Amino acid sequence: CSDSAGRLVPIASISLGDPEAAEREVVAMAEAGAAGVWVPTFSHTRKPTAHPSHERVFAAAAEEIDFDLLLSSVGAFDVVLENATESIGAIGIMGPSSRAVLQPLTALNLDTGLPWLGCCETMIAGISARLLRVSYVGELGYEIHAPMADLPKIFDEIDQAGGSVGLGAYGAYAANSMRLEKGYRGWGSDLTSERDLVEAGLDAFLKLDERSFAGRDALAERLRQDGRWQMALLAIESGDQDPFYAHTVYAGDEAVGIVTSAAHGHRTGLNIGLAYLRDPDTARQADEGRGPPLEVRLLNRRYRARILARPPFDPENSRLRG
Repeated sequence: CSDSAGRLVPIASISLGDPEAAEREVVAMAEAGAAGVWVPTFSHTRKPTAHPSHERVFAAAAEEIDFDLLLSSVGAFDVVLENATESIGAIGIMGPSSRAVLQPLTALNLDTGLPWLGCCETMIAGISARLLRVSYVGELGYEIHAPMADLPKIFDEIDQAGGSVGLGAYGAYAANSMRLEKGYRGWGSDLTSERDLVEAGLDAFLKLDERSFAGRDALAERLRQDGRWQMALLAIESGDQDPFYAHTVYAGDEAVGIVTSAAHGHRTGLNIGLAYLRDPDTARQADEGRGPPLEVRLLNRRYRARILARPPFDPENSRLRG
């Protein structure tokens, strides 16, 4: 923003419980030059919108803003919108042995009956569930969506079936580390209302031609503007000091970007971070040795950084497709 003295810093926190405070914050952001372009992401079951089993799954932290967004969109239609957060839950089982653990609990042939990114309704441990073959950690994996009351039974059955392969629980920090090794973006940190999906490096999922969607014209106009930022995946040479977020990226004494999320990758042995580069050309020149070095400031020290052309863990997605 205009008074950052060359250093890139977060500039706003939007309240969901105080509309007047949120409005003041949005006005302040606009006056500082920020542009709101991103809404929370979601996954769904690929059923048509009118299908009884059409289901959208949003991040837990975005429940209120997402539901409000949906409510504002359905007013003119004869539909029923239900927040099923308290009635439907999910269990994720991830890892190379996930198929072997899950197979005895379902009649569905997991080798042939559910391709990567597929979804189906089936019985899991005798309970009707929706099974998705998706993974946020870069390994073969599945999500099981079922009534909340049935999840303890499903969990116990999976836990028992996985005993022979050393099945265990993993937490949010582990998931964050693994998704960064794949270069996966996270909503609320890497995906925010300040940047668009092309700047976030997700242009492969964008089709403007012959498509109509909310915000299309505004996005098309934004794509024609100069001074666009670009997200990059960095390897940060900070040794035992794990990076986290909001670190400034430098090319010499010039601030050229900001780290939005980072962690140590235990499978790759790298300290990895996603960063928006507000001066991508200068940053890449620094990365290539044509100018001052590319560095990340972490706890008041600077460490060399490298721009990774591909995710360092399984860039071909062979584990996910296996």
